[in-house]
Amino acid sequence: MLGAVISSTDAAAVFAILRAKKISLKNNLAPLLELESGSNDPMAIFLTMSIIQMIALNTVPSAYEWLGTLLTQFGVGIAMGYIFGATLPSIFNRLRLKSWGLYPVFSIAWILLLYTLCFKIGGNGYLAVYIAGIFINKKEFAHKKNLIGFHDGIAWTMQIVVFLTLGLLAFPSQLPSIAFMAFILALWLMFIARPLGVFASLLFSGFSKNEKLFISWVGLRGVVPIVLATYTYIEEIPNANIIFNIVFFMVLASIFIQGMSLSFAADKFKVKNKDVQEEPAKVQNSPILTYALRQHTIHFGSKMIGKNLAELELPSEFLIILVKRKNEYIKPSGSTIFDEGDLLLVQCENQVLYQDTIKNLIY
Repeated sequence: MLGAVISSTDAAAVFAILRAKKISLKNNLAPLLELESGSNDPMAIFLTMSIIQMIALNTVPSAYEWLGTLLTQFGVGIAMGYIFGATLPSIFNRLRLKSWGLYPVFSIAWILLLYTLCFKIGGNGYLAVYIAGIFINKKEFAHKKNLIGFHDGIAWTMQIVVFLTLGLLAFPSQLPSIAFMAFILALWLMFIARPLGVFASLLFSGFSKNEKLFISWVGLRGVVPIVLATYTYIEEIPNANIIFNIVFFMVLASIFIQGMSLSFAADKFKVKNKDVQEEPAKVQNSPILTYALRQHTIHFGSKMIGKNLAELELPSEFLIILVKRKNEYIKPSGSTIFDEGDLLLVQCENQVLYQDTIKNLIY
């Protein structure tokens, strides 16, 4: 139980330290760490809930039952996460809600629906939500920037709630009795267990020895183990308070030892990106981008009429800078809906791309 609870790493803690120290990692180490931290949470939850069930029912399922449950939960979770994540941007682009405040409400309802349906048919709801978030972010859609800000605020609020709960459940007077054992376990996890797991997992990868050592050192523990430790209280597992206190102490040790030495480890294992200072290009005293600015009027029958900017999914090099509608000038955003007669100011340096975009997406 203790091993399952403490197995999850915390991407938020890692990247908060990297941003604070302004550390840029090379060779795609940052995406790897983010993927690991996001994907091991569902596995830790699966193991914790399975072991809780074993303790409560006093039964041990067979390896076949474990494997079947694992494949079902993760297979259904990944499939539903992809379906819901790939569908939501298209729905947002077609919604015409009168108030912007309804879009965050719809997004929360969509995620709750995904989690509930996935759970009801035997899937892993946490994994489904994580996968959905990845595929939602891959596409542009109306109000995307505002929705990201809203959900970022919700995430911070939930973290505050978690740590308030931690403060209510943790009793400092109980820590000395488990401090030595918890510290030994934390050191074992940092210097033996995680390095063995990392080197075994990346045995056939292209990462160097130093990069694998750095990945081994970045296994910070954070919010998720604390949340999982509360499950033992909820299910009234024997010695739940001991498990919680050990997890609490190990998380603190991980943050103080690994977190405070993260910058030193990045230097020691030489995984930092070298900052390249490029001299700014000299700008000529002439009108800039005039050769790349073009005008286009939306005529009757155009496919753009009634659609918003995000829904068109235009190439990144095809930028609509300004819209003139009658005597009004509009700065377009993802939710801007185009009308017949709109005059567009477009920036596109590639003449062929401009013509192809006009032909394929506008006419």
